Amino acid sequence: MIKMNISVKNQANQQEGFASIVVALILVTVLSLITLGFAQITRTEQQNALNNHLALQANYAAESKINQLVSSASLVTDNSCSNDSNNTPPIDFGTGVSVRCVLVDTSPESILFNNVQAGSGKASLIETTRPISSIKVGWSSNTGSNKTLRTDKKNPKTADWKSPGLVQMSITPLNDINRDALINNTYNVFLYPMLSGNGIAVDASSTTYKSGSYGVTCNNTTKQCNVTINNLPSSNNNKYLVHFVVYYDTNSTVTLSPLDGSGNAVMTTNTQAEIDVTAKAQDVLKRLRVRAPLGANKNLAFSIPDYALEAGNICKRIAISEDNLGNSTASFKETDNSNADLNSPCNLISDN
Repeated sequence: MIKMNISVKNQANQQEGFASIVVALILVTVLSLITLGFAQITRTEQQNALNNHLALQANYAAESKINQLVSSASLVTDNSCSNDSNNTPPIDFGTGVSVRCVLVDTSPESILFNNVQAGSGKASLIETTRPISSIKVGWSSNTGSNKTLRTDKKNPKTADWKSPGLVQMSITPLNDINRDALINNTYNVFLYPMLSGNGIAVDASSTTYKSGSYGVTCNNTTKQCNVTINNLPSSNNNKYLVHFVVYYDTNSTVTLSPLDGSGNAVMTTNTQAEIDVTAKAQDVLKRLRVRAPLGANKNLAFSIPDYALEAGNICKRIAISEDNLGNSTASFKETDNSNADLNSPCNLISDN
């Protein structure tokens, strides 16, 4: 009986020792996993910090190259891409940092305006490589995706405007610069962003007094608005002055694309360049694309004065009134401040 009691006791002690080893192994495994986890987090944070630093270096390198190009005496078409390590990149800023690709297009098929502020007029000379008969106008809002396209031309209070901006635009062929030519050939139009407007095309030759207001059908998903202004007055030298104002929306992107009589894109010249630069910092790439003015626009940097073309016979007036209930209506004003027909806002007046 005594031996039997001793055997049972030894067996219990062995089981307790085995359990302790299992517990110890579990603790070691858990602590190892925790240590590995912290190490992985540390490595990830270090890599993210390095990537952010390299991305900043690459961004500065790309911006430096763009600034160098813009500040140069002239911009020329360029296609300098060094994808082969044996080739010398356009700029090497030091160990691991270089500009790998520079693309300059001095004849883009569109003119782009970014960050257009509400009520701020923009004017640009547009010169093309061959005659055009149409200009495609595209605009959208950069202020968010909560835009709701309207189904009418009623204008609410500015605070309640939820659509892309209303665009007022004039297009003038620069042939003979005299009063009669400017009066007879300048086309003025007001473009309303709508869910179901008049369509996607406007005929400049069929409007009364070279003017009109149109509801433009916009994309209800992207809130991108596009309309083509057809049958523009011809320009002997393929030069036009385009002036526009965006109302209501505080930050818009506007694109102007010249087209020929068949609707094909026409390249611009001496107007705007598209600069595309890719820089590299070790294994991190950064690509920047910007637009820069050319020719007559270069020294003005697309800041041609809002009053570049003015005359009493060229209507630029839209009046928006609001009653005490907050309801707004839009009307166009004649030179005597009387209301005009909505579809002919610019009646000609005598020189007197």
